Amino acid sequence: MTSAPPTSPPFSEKQSPIPVRRRKDLIVQQTGEGSHPVWTVKDPISERFFQLRQADYFVFLNLDGQTSLEEIQQRFFKSHSPRQLSEEQILIFVQRLFSQGLVHIEKFGLADSILERRTRLEANERKQKLSSILAIRFRGIDPDTTLERCLPFVNWLFSPVCFVLSMLLSLFAIGIVVAEWESVTREMPRFGTFLKSGQFIWFAVTIGCIKVVHELAHAFACKRFGGECHELGAMLLAFTPCLYCNVSDSWLMKNRWHRIAIAGAGIYVEILMASICTLLWHWSIPGTIHTICLYIMVISSVSTVLLNGNPLLRYDGYYILSDLVGLPNLRSRSQGLVQGWLSQLFFGVRTPDPLRGQPLSKTLLGLYGILSGLYIWFVIFAILWMLYQVAKPYGLEAVVIALGVLLLSLRVTGLFGNILKFMKSLQQQKKFRPFRFGIAVALATGGLYGLLMLEFPRRLTAPCIVEAHETLPVFISSPGKIEFQKLTPGEAVNQGDLLATLTNRNLEREVLELEVKVVQQKKKIDLLITQQVDNPDAAAEIPSARAKLLNYEDRFERKQAELERLTLHAPGSGVLLPGEKLMKSESTNDEFQRTGFAIEKINDGAWLEVGTMLCRIADDSAYEAVLYLNQSDAVLLSRKSTASIIVTQSPGMVLTGEIIEIATEPLKVIPPILIRENMIPFAPDGSGQLQPAYPIHEVRVRIISSEKIKLAIGQTGNATIHLAPEPVLTTLTRVLRQTFTFEL
Repeated sequence: MTSAPPTSPPFSEKQSPIPVRRRKDLIVQQTGEGSHPVWTVKDPISERFFQLRQADYFVFLNLDGQTSLEEIQQRFFKSHSPRQLSEEQILIFVQRLFSQGLVHIEKFGLADSILERRTRLEANERKQKLSSILAIRFRGIDPDTTLERCLPFVNWLFSPVCFVLSMLLSLFAIGIVVAEWESVTREMPRFGTFLKSGQFIWFAVTIGCIKVVHELAHAFACKRFGGECHELGAMLLAFTPCLYCNVSDSWLMKNRWHRIAIAGAGIYVEILMASICTLLWHWSIPGTIHTICLYIMVISSVSTVLLNGNPLLRYDGYYILSDLVGLPNLRSRSQGLVQGWLSQLFFGVRTPDPLRGQPLSKTLLGLYGILSGLYIWFVIFAILWMLYQVAKPYGLEAVVIALGVLLLSLRVTGLFGNILKFMKSLQQQKKFRPFRFGIAVALATGGLYGLLMLEFPRRLTAPCIVEAHETLPVFISSPGKIEFQKLTPGEAVNQGDLLATLTNRNLEREVLELEVKVVQQKKKIDLLITQQVDNPDAAAEIPSARAKLLNYEDRFERKQAELERLTLHAPGSGVLLPGEKLMKSESTNDEFQRTGFAIEKINDGAWLEVGTMLCRIADDSAYEAVLYLNQSDAVLLSRKSTASIIVTQSPGMVLTGEIIEIATEPLKVIPPILIRENMIPFAPDGSGQLQPAYPIHEVRVRIISSEKIKLAIGQTGNATIHLAPEPVLTTLTRVLRQTFTFEL
């Protein structure tokens, strides 16, 4: 759709020589073999490469400025009977060679058109550089001599034996990753936490180093199979510094397996690095080396699958696939086929069909063109989203959005510019059908709207902590010093079991003193009763003495009860959980003050005031999961929504639950276990305390199970909340509104 239909140029008469001559400085090499030979053409000036199929190469050879269209057709039929070339096919190919700068036009008065073509090509190159701002290259040095000297030291890496051993090692590493998948996901920080925790710099450095090794692998492989590498420079890949090597000379090699080996050398070395680092990660203890090995393992494998090894992008996987299937110019041919379909659909214009009679090949090639075009947009949006998340903590969201608008504007304007040129060409040829175009646009718009209004189930994911549905707190009701405790978190206890014993010397002294006073007062009353017969004053003192005795007895009973409460028993059966952290006490009885939870052994001898929660006893027959959701996600929830929960204790078991409570206030204190496991993004506040990086709400989910299960209280997990279906358009609008919010 972006190229105008062929028109008859000044040299279109079949009997007249075509005034076009191929350039003599071009380097041409046959690189395809068998039934589908391919010739590769190198332009030494622009250092660009072009691949020609058999029919194209035949026409290219006959462009000597003296051969006519009819002669080319006759010669082709004579040498390739029964195949024939139409006039239209030849003219389209000549126009393409002219636009690529591979031929000269030998006709007086065409200097202006040549200058116009050069200006257009330069403008296109500038647009391509602007639109590829996420992959900026800086030309460097000619490393061919240095690579030649270093080749003997790395030549063994490309031997068949080393390749087979590397593949076996990668299979072994894959087995380790599968077996330790829980550890991999737990140790790899979430992206939001990743940016806040200061690890992103190390991540970017790791990417840069990996890509340096990747590009050097291409260069050494090219030298290994007899090629040359004359360009080594720096590149900013999504603004991450790395290296690049130009090994395009490999396209002139006749052996396609050598070309495939050179294209896949970077992937091969990355897989080898990932495999070695997987073993080192598995055998090392947590630390710097352990973390770096994890990063290399993840980056080398993920980037290989999504970028370098992906044939939908014009990287290593693309050239490997092109050589494997024997289809040169795979991308341009597939996109040309898709453009032909769109031209026929919207404008009713049929284009030459080189795959006529091959419906399966045509369908697969067209499907590849559609997927590759969509995937490029996906990669652009993914990179912009990543850059936005990186810039967000520094308040630079506007810069990234401006960059995104620039990139998308260049691509969109280029697309619509080509469409308008095509429509203008059709109008000049009086082939434009407004009614057909309007109907096609309306149908396409309606179809797109229908797709966007399709409803799909919604899911929200969040980290969670398992808690008991009901807990019995054990409080200190009488102050004292811990002398004995039998408290181990997670231990099962029965009702009435001894938990801890406290001592309070002052209280014990008061009890003894009151006990003595009670005994003495009773003796005094007995004495007054004996003396009242002879002494009337004694009889008058008896009521006050009895009142005083009652006071002593009451105080004694209360102090005795306080003394008994220094011995703590379990109020119910269940599992022991920590209570509250000890706070600094101002009591004069406190000889020393420990930190942490009261039931920790280090706190033996600490003074506990009234109201301190010693521990909790959790009912282990019913459980809850406390989910921690972003505020923008929490507002989408409602009671009775269901959730699926996977806990670290049993990763193979999926628990189900129902939302029973949604916190109205954001979380103020992050549970320490979520910080340790990097499950929530956090950042220090003005006082140095770690706070959630964005508003987070607690959501309580009651776990429902038809069978009796035993879960470790306090363990973490991941929950998936199931929401009602929602149209795709609504989901996209909400995500964009939530993600790209900034103030100028």
